[in-house]
Parts: sequence; structure tokens; C-alpha cells
Amino acid sequence: MARIGGGGGPETGLYGTFTTTTAVTYAVNTNNWPGVAAVAGEGQATAPYTYALTYNGVTVDQIVENAYASANFWWMSMWTVSGPASSTLSDWYTAGQDAGSVARSTILDAAQTYGYVPAYVVLDPEGAYRPSNIGEFSNFFRGWAAGITANASGLTPAFYVDQSQWTSYDLNSLGIAGFVAVSPIVGNTPYATGSNLVGYMGYYGTCSNGSAATDVNTIDGWGANMNTLQFSDSGDDCSA
Repeated sequence: MARIGGGGGPETGLYGTFTTTTAVTYAVNTNNWPGVAAVAGEGQATAPYTYALTYNGVTVDQIVENAYASANFWWMSMWTVSGPASSTLSDWYTAGQDAGSVARSTILDAAQTYGYVPAYVVLDPEGAYRPSNIGEFSNFFRGWAAGITANASGLTPAFYVDQSQWTSYDLNSLGIAGFVAVSPIVGNTPYATGSNLVGYMGYYGTCSNGSAATDVNTIDGWGANMNTLQFSDSGDDCSA
């Protein structure tokens, strides 16, 4: 398998919901985004705590993987995952692990077509039940990592939080790749740092005369390698 990573950065890609392969190739080939963060999974309140999004019977990971036939870009697979209703720390670990197993199998199934997998498989903890203390965050993310990497999958787990969560719950010490949400974009300097911080995810982007260049330049200036920009809509119509 070939893992699709960044080009050495800092670079800012497009975070969005991609429902067709054409939408991915348009974003990359026409609007010049160097990478995409594609929303691939939605959270649910019961095991396995997430499910793969499909459009016309095709999973998002397959949609993105298909784009490599005609485009070159980096890729993050984004999964919203709900925690368990229980506050038991072992249940939070199990919830992350169960969800990670779903994401892993979905991505590996898609990879059978061309052999490509994302650079990172990212847990977004914005489901029905959300972690609220350091123990829940740690167990949730460690369980996710275990589910993603099971059976020597070759996939790389990661997580997505806001700056307050990153600093309040000591998430820079987990040893798992992390992405940090930042808003506003222009005029802002992120305060979250850490050796495991791979990228900043700026929201919401502004498209001026068909271009998000002002936001992209600002985010690139924050220094991380694989960043993204999210719009209030899909953002498919705005160039980098």
C-alpha cells in the first residue's frame, strides 16, 4: 500500500464533504488544493460508535482513493466518533477501539482498488457523548489508535480537538498525531504546540473572488506541515 502524505509543508488543504470522485479531482486539479481532509465517518451513540458514510453506495474512502487515478494530493480520512454513555474509562477505550476497527476495515477495503491509504485516520470526538476529562480523552484516543493499527494495518491514527482541549488535557503528551482547530483565522496565532501536532485546521474560511489565498497564507504561516481550511459550505467552488 502507498500512504499519501504531505509534500513537506507547510501546506493547507481543503477540509470538506466529498460525495463524488469528480469533486475530489476538481478540488485538486482545478482549484489547486494540495490535499484533502475528507469526512468519512459519522458518529453514533452505540457500538461501534461510528459508521462509514456512503454516497450512491460508495464509501468516502473509496471515493477519495479512486481520485488517485487522475490526481496527486495528500489525504486525511476524518471520522466523527461518539463516546459511550458510560463514564468508565475502560468503556472509553473500547469505544475508541471499536470505532477504529470500523475505520480500518473501511479504508483497507477501499485500498484494494489502487493500493492507496490516507496519511492519517483522524478521530473527531464530536459525537453524541464527548470526552470531558483527561482520562476519557486519553483512553478514547489510545483505543482509537489500537483499532486503527490492529493486525499491522499500516495506517496511522490521529485525533482532532480544539486548542482548549489540547492544552487542558495535556494531549501533546499522548504520542499520537494531533490536529488542532483554530478560529478565527486572519489575525490569529495559535497557542497550541507540541511535538505530536501535525497540523492546524482553520475554520471558517473566506472565499474572495474565488480564492482563499489570504486564509491559506495565514495558516501556512502558523508553521505546521499538513493544515486544512474548512468553509461553512463544501468549499468546492473556492481555489487555494
